[in-house]
Amino acid sequence: MIMADVFTVVFLILGFWLALPALGLVIRATTPDLVRRTQVRVATRAGRSFLAGLAVLVPGFFVVAVVGSLPGAAKPLALFLSAGLFIYSFVGVTALATHVGDRLPSPRDAERPWLATIRGGVCLELAATIPVLGWFLIGPAALLVGAGATTMALVGGAAPKEAEEPEIAIHHKVDQDELQPAGSR
Repeated sequence: MIMADVFTVVFLILGFWLALPALGLVIRATTPDLVRRTQVRVATRAGRSFLAGLAVLVPGFFVVAVVGSLPGAAKPLALFLSAGLFIYSFVGVTALATHVGDRLPSPRDAERPWLATIRGGVCLELAATIPVLGWFLIGPAALLVGAGATTMALVGGAAPKEAEEPEIAIHHKVDQDELQPAGSR
C-alpha cells in the first residue's frame, strides 16, 4: 500500500466523521418535532428502543442482503435501501446525540440550542472510534437505539406521560410585515 492510498483512506474517514454532525443538524432542522419525540423515547425508554431497533434493522439488513445478491439493477437498489436504513436510524442517533449534549450543558445553549446536538454527536463519534468496544458495541448500539426510538416515535404517537418533552428547537416567528415587499408597506 502506497502513501497515497493511506491518505485516501484517512481523509475519507475524517470526511465521514465531519459530515455526521452536519447530517444530525440537517435532520434536527428539517424534522424538529420527530427528533423531539424521538429524544423523549431515547431518554425514557432506551432499552425498549434497542429491542425495537433490532426488530427493525435485522429484517432490514436481511432485505438489503437479499436484494443485493440479485443480479442486474438490484445492487443500486440495495445501496439505496441501506442508505435509507442509515438515515432512518440516524434520526434516532441525532436524538441520542442531542440527549447526550443536553446532559453536558453549556452557558451558550440558551442562545444556540443546536450546540447540544454537535456536542453529543462529537462525544458519540469519539466513543464509537474506540477500538473494538466502540466499533462493535457503542456504534452499533447507537444505531439500534436510534432506529428503535425513531420507530417508537413514529408509531407511538404522543410522548410518554412520565417524561417531559425536552426543548430542542427554537422556532422563529415571522412577522407579517417581513413577508410584504418593501414598497407595499
